[in-house]
Amino acid sequence: MATNLEGPCRGPRPRHLEGSQARNASRLDRGASPNPRGVLHIADDYTRQLQCLVHCLQVLYYLWICTDQHSVCTEIEHVGQLFDWKQLYFDLVSEQCIWDFKDLFLASAALFGDGPALIQLFGTDYAPEVVDLILKDWSRPCYDESSTMGLLDLFASWVLQTRLPESTMWLLFEHARALAGSVEHNDPRLMMSRPFIRWLLAKSRIELPGLQKRPDGVTLDDFDGLFIRQASHTTLPVFVPIRHAGRPDWDFFYYRTTPEQRRVAEVAAGAAHHIGDYGLQADALKLHILQSRDPRKLMDTLANLQLEIQGDREGYFATCLSRYLVATEPAEEVDLLRRLEKPGHGRGTFDFEQCHNASLVWAWSMIRVQLSCSVMENGSGTNGDGRGSSSIGAQFLEKGIRLEEWKLPSRIRDFTQYDLGIPI
Repeated sequence: MATNLEGPCRGPRPRHLEGSQARNASRLDRGASPNPRGVLHIADDYTRQLQCLVHCLQVLYYLWICTDQHSVCTEIEHVGQLFDWKQLYFDLVSEQCIWDFKDLFLASAALFGDGPALIQLFGTDYAPEVVDLILKDWSRPCYDESSTMGLLDLFASWVLQTRLPESTMWLLFEHARALAGSVEHNDPRLMMSRPFIRWLLAKSRIELPGLQKRPDGVTLDDFDGLFIRQASHTTLPVFVPIRHAGRPDWDFFYYRTTPEQRRVAEVAAGAAHHIGDYGLQADALKLHILQSRDPRKLMDTLANLQLEIQGDREGYFATCLSRYLVATEPAEEVDLLRRLEKPGHGRGTFDFEQCHNASLVWAWSMIRVQLSCSVMENGSGTNGDGRGSSSIGAQFLEKGIRLEEWKLPSRIRDFTQYDLGIPI
């Protein structure tokens, strides 16, 4: 580990202090720093101000992924120029706000990209150098609960969301592994904390092998269709084929892992459930699903968690759409179509059309049309060899479903118009 900060070790912070309480407990009592270009003031409401900025970045990232990107380009450019990001980082270091820094960095990297975010905050996009700087600025000469857990959460989360080269991901992972080992040695009770569970997810994610090719050499690139980008960094595939009969099966999407590797995701899911963090539990279930040859039962478990317990309606929406890839039998298609036409029940009932994620609503419209036509053909006794052979564009136009063009990302608009032949 790189050189640690000078100064005495701070005593371990109570483990229940996480998030804003930990941030407040870690700040020094000094006045506001100079504010040369919109730098947030270090004051009593500093954490609240910074979390507002983080939420702003997260909302812009969501809109960038899920809607028309041109509608938020100006806002993204503006927020990138609004602050002196290097000064903001120096202020965070001086105040030892490790949790605030973690939130800000991850939100910036997601929105601007890893390279631009590194340049904004550190003046270089060379990730190994940045990792050394982070360790130098935030480490302690002996075990300190707050800094160790904050760094563990940072590196594990970065592994889960980064698009950096594989060598850099492994560098982050090895640092996270060392921090996890320190936690296990110094305070095993923290192995049931969010940062440690997130480290298990990072371990499960980075150790996934490459997707295997079919013996006949067919790959996903050989299928005509479109993958849907999602805002969450741990996702199940949502794929809209041009023709129902031409969709890939689940064999193209699941990772052939060992029982020991699958066990990591299982342990993470159980630990997350134990501490009541259903978001982490959902992510662990997704990683388990991606390693399962037949994920139907796990998908049911995830869907129930999202809709009935977590209240994550958009997550439930995406899980239903992912089930399209495993609904290979006529009865399964009927059941999935029923879910897509009458989603939820009881307090979980909601209208998919009212989802804010325009990309998922578009995929829902396309897949529902495909399933509806397939179910009708099966019910009318149509020869199965021709099932779903007509293009989705013809089926879509026949049903007269309308799309709101202005909400859709350009890649979906282009695919809809030029590949599917649907005017919007």
